[in-house]
Amino acid sequence: MNSCCARRGLNILRITCLFSIFISLFAFAKPSKKEQAYDADLFRNQEEVLFTNFEFLYWNILEGSLDYAIKMKQTAFFPTVFASGEMQCADFGWDPGFRVNIGYYNAPKYWEFFVQYTWLKASNKDSLNKPDDANLFLTGTWPHIFLTPVQRAEYKISNLYNTLELLVDRVFHPNPHLRMRILGGLTSAFIGQRWKVLYFDGGTYTSIFNRWRFRGGGLKAGIGLDWFWGGDFYLTAKMSLATLIGRYKNRALQISNTNVVGGLGLPVRDVTLKDIRLAYMGMFSVGPSWQKSFDTARLEVFAGYEFTNWFNLQEVYRSTSGTATAAKETWLNRGFFSLHGLNVRLTIDF
Repeated sequence: MNSCCARRGLNILRITCLFSIFISLFAFAKPSKKEQAYDADLFRNQEEVLFTNFEFLYWNILEGSLDYAIKMKQTAFFPTVFASGEMQCADFGWDPGFRVNIGYYNAPKYWEFFVQYTWLKASNKDSLNKPDDANLFLTGTWPHIFLTPVQRAEYKISNLYNTLELLVDRVFHPNPHLRMRILGGLTSAFIGQRWKVLYFDGGTYTSIFNRWRFRGGGLKAGIGLDWFWGGDFYLTAKMSLATLIGRYKNRALQISNTNVVGGLGLPVRDVTLKDIRLAYMGMFSVGPSWQKSFDTARLEVFAGYEFTNWFNLQEVYRSTSGTATAAKETWLNRGFFSLHGLNVRLTIDF
């Protein structure tokens, strides 16, 4: 029985190897003359061209550690309780942005050189009120320094996202229907965010202002492909990774106009962090494209979805309170910083 199973397994392995070899030979075999006549320079890979593209971005920013209030759903069981209720977090809506590049394709050496710039400005705001039930409360996740319960909480948040890159890629054509690019180069990022939280108890307020920014540069590498399906339609995908080093600055400022703090409008929190850090970025996009070659130009229209994730950027600094001479314990909340959404691109070779 074991010998029979072994023979069957060996036969299956042989068939699998033969099938893999056949597929490899088929994929990388030279096309026939008839195919070459139909697919003659499908990607214009033998022509030296300048190219440019414009991408319309419709993106949403996802971010962690942006909680600012808790809305109670049931009455507290004890006089002293921990967090209880539904957590309220700041978030972003969907906002338009753009990406533009211009470059040069050096045929027949199959090198491309280009400069690329990406811009997005996103913002949002919202507010919520205390529950109507007198035994249910709205509480802040930041101290609000009131003698009476919070009646309303609100936030405003905005983010400015910029990247500038100088990139080069090597173009490969494993078969007439597939184009691959191996990409590398220099990248830089200028990212800044403002987040303001306000608590009101009727006559007084507390405001917490958080701001961080990162400015840095580094190296980027990736891969892209265009897979011809037929009828001038392709599957287009890109993936890249980057590591950047730069200066990070984060400030938290809190002000209240209540007399509890001993002075109107004076800061009760004002802490700043500055450091040099490494930030990491990963990007993936995929979607269909329509590409058409003409006598003097080539046109591409792409519509897909893009995901970009940043690590070691988003942080929120909170702390315990005490007298001026007392120790202040740091409560550090780290969160993800991601962008995703629609990407529509128009590319022209000329």
